[in-house]
Amino acid sequence: NCTGAQDPNYSISYVPGSLVVGQAKTFKVNLVTTQGSLRNLTIDTSSHTVYGTTDLGVLGFLNELTNVEQDGYAIGGTNGISYDPVNDAVYVTGANGLALVKNGDNYDGVAPLGSKPDAMTVDPSTNNLYVANFGDNSVSVINAGNYQTVSTISVGSGPTAIAFDSANNDVYVTNSNDQTVSVINSTTNEVIDTIPVVGNPLGVAVDPVTDRIYVTTSAPILVDGNNIADSHLVVVDGSTNVVSDEIEMGFAQPSGVAVDDGSDQIYVSVSSGVAVFNGVDN
Repeated sequence: NCTGAQDPNYSISYVPGSLVVGQAKTFKVNLVTTQGSLRNLTIDTSSHTVYGTTDLGVLGFLNELTNVEQDGYAIGGTNGISYDPVNDAVYVTGANGLALVKNGDNYDGVAPLGSKPDAMTVDPSTNNLYVANFGDNSVSVINAGNYQTVSTISVGSGPTAIAFDSANNDVYVTNSNDQTVSVINSTTNEVIDTIPVVGNPLGVAVDPVTDRIYVTTSAPILVDGNNIADSHLVVVDGSTNVVSDEIEMGFAQPSGVAVDDGSDQIYVSVSSGVAVFNGVDN
């Protein structure tokens, strides 16, 4: 997954043990060795720094202009990562139940989380960080200013992905084990709705311009005696929290999803590459 502000001059991808930084306009690609296999990435375009987490529990830093790897932190079991441009901070969830925060060049602090924390999102209006805890079916709300726990919210089974909708100030959480999406009001930090979806929800992204929420789902079906994943891109109307469309994706095995609200394009990572949808058509 790649999150945070994007630099139009660069494309980011990965191969096991390496970070690939490509100049999109010249197609020049540089391979940078990392400690372990990369899991997630985020970019701070103001300092031209790429942050990556690896399976060896390392938070690494790379200068985007020079492709020189900087000193990182061995923090143990890194999972999700997100850049917050308002606080100039990088947040990392670790398997040891801690959210690790990197401000500027200094490791800054930790906050307690639930079991198996992973994906996260930030509400810039309240400065609260929302972390999905897969292991105990909860969402931790952390004040990004002092790293104190604001609230712990019970959601569905196996929360995997999470996204904030600035159009309605709600937080959407995919519950991968019970075919639902939990909706949290970021003002009260309470679950205000539970949306049933077709299949097991995986990724989630929000288009704040159209107030649509996009959820990738996958459900096993039996084909010739074999379990095959039947996939969908589910569209939710953020004003009503009702499913407005279910786009068949066949056996594409979608996972992550991202929205370009400028072009109204939806990008879905699939087993064979990236599928692109036009938001106007759904």
